[in-house]
Parts: sequence; structure tokens; C-alpha cells
Amino acid sequence: MERGYLSHDAPIPAVRILAGRRRLYLSDRQTHRILETTHAGRVLRYFGCGRPGLMDGDSASAAFRQPGGLAADDERLYVADMDNHAIRCIHLVSGVVSTLAGYGAAAGTREFYSQMPQAMGLHTPLDVARDGETIYIVMAGWRQIWALTKTAIGRCAGCGRAECIDADLLEAAFVAPVTVAVHECCLYVADSGAAALRLVDLNLRRVTTLARAASDKEYWRPVDLALDMPSGRLYFTSTEDAVVRWLELKSGRIHALPDMLAPSLASSLHLAGDTLWAASRGGHLLCRNMRTGHCAAIQLHDEQSLGEQA
Repeated sequence: MERGYLSHDAPIPAVRILAGRRRLYLSDRQTHRILETTHAGRVLRYFGCGRPGLMDGDSASAAFRQPGGLAADDERLYVADMDNHAIRCIHLVSGVVSTLAGYGAAAGTREFYSQMPQAMGLHTPLDVARDGETIYIVMAGWRQIWALTKTAIGRCAGCGRAECIDADLLEAAFVAPVTVAVHECCLYVADSGAAALRLVDLNLRRVTTLARAASDKEYWRPVDLALDMPSGRLYFTSTEDAVVRWLELKSGRIHALPDMLAPSLASSLHLAGDTLWAASRGGHLLCRNMRTGHCAAIQLHDEQSLGEQA
């Protein structure tokens, strides 16, 4: 299977986390499932039968194939179903899984727009972020950012070349984008292959580089993002070490959170209220209260830990 982004060794977290007021949601690539847990780590529900495939249906019969990033509104959970080349939706009240875009195989030819998302071929969606009625997608196979609405899907930014180029939306280039966060028409992208944090400004219709690793001494490749607009911080993890860092958006300076070590390399982040969450394989979760600085480690309470299945 063609995976253009892998030529740049872009890391892909084995587990992705999404935190809400009362629940955590984790996608586990190795077991092909989505987990719903309490903040204390008790597993409440599984979505997906645990066998790789593309199947819509109830929570027990639905199938994913290496699910990745997550986004949510009050009633739905959106999933970047990476190896199904599809965007899936979990209706949280009923547990029913449906397919919003893609048909289970990587597209052989690339189209840039369609009013029939379910018939549109995608290529390795790694992450999703929601802004109102729009779902933004990291389309890693094409090194682009796409947008999905209720009636259409199409390219949002990136020309597809494997370069770090700042330019207008469709002329700019990413090396290996892996994660996206969104706030008021501004998309923050972890371009892991370029060792850079990028900004896609939809109002100005331009892509710029916010920060890029400058030397071997300070080298990092961002893996996942957590955006905190009230404090003007963009948190990120790196595949090079287990340190959580943050970018000061006003100054461009990068700082570290030395008291919060991610549980493994290539870890997932999510910020919910005052709590920053990190997750990785093996059922390990970390949380840090950003107001008090208190850190805690949480283990999932379930007989099947994350990543145990092949």
C-alpha cells in the first residue's frame, strides 16, 4: 500500500485521546477499537468488534482499521479511520457507527472536490478537528489538509509536494502533516516531517510556519497538538523524546514541561479545561492540572489493556 508520508518517517501515535467534561475517548490502532472511559480510567464502552475491517453498525459489530485522530460535538464522535481511508462517525447515544466519507480503499487518482463524500476516495486520513459544521482532515497520503461538510468534501490547503513552503493555501506545501487543531478559522498543523508547527489561516488564505527545529541540539518533530487559546499556548509532543513542550504563540518561543513526561515516544495530547491529558499504548494515561501543576498517572481499569491485541 502506498504511504507517501512514511518516506519521511512521520510518527503515528498508537493511541489517540479526546477528553470531555465527564468522559475520555481513546482510539487504539492496534486493537482497531474506540474506548469510552471515565476520567478515572474505568472503561465504559467499546466501539468496534476488535477485528480490522470497514463495517457500519452497532458498537459491537462495527469495524475500524487502525483508527486515528478524534473530534466530537455534543452527540457525535468523529474518527479518522486511517487504513480504511475513511472518516467515520459514532453516534454516542445509540453507539451506532456510520461512514461519512471514503469507501475503504486508498484513492488511485486524486480529485480535489466532491458533493458525494461517501463516494470520494481518500488517502490515509490521520487526524480530524471540528469547527462548527466543518470537519478538517489531515490527509497524510497527499500531504494536504481537507475539509468535510454535510454536503461536500474537498482540499483546503497544500499542493501535495513534500516540502516546507509557506504560501497561499493551495500553493503551500507540507512534508508530513500528522495532526491538526482548530480555532476560529485558524488551523494549527504538526508537520512532523518538516520538524515544524504550521498555521493555516483560512481568512487570510495563507500557510505560514510558526516554529521549526533549528538545530540538532534542539531537534524535535511534533507528533500531537493541544491548543490553549486563552493562555496563547500550543502544546505538542515530539517523537525525539518524552517531553511535552509548548509554543508561546505571541513570541514564538518554545518551552518544556519537565514535570510532565509523556508515557512513551509518539504520544497523544488533549487539553480539556484546566487538564492536559497524554496517552500512549499499554493503557497509560497522564494528566496535569495546568492551574495547580499537579500530575497524576492513570491506568485503564479493564481486562484488555490498550495495544494488547495484535
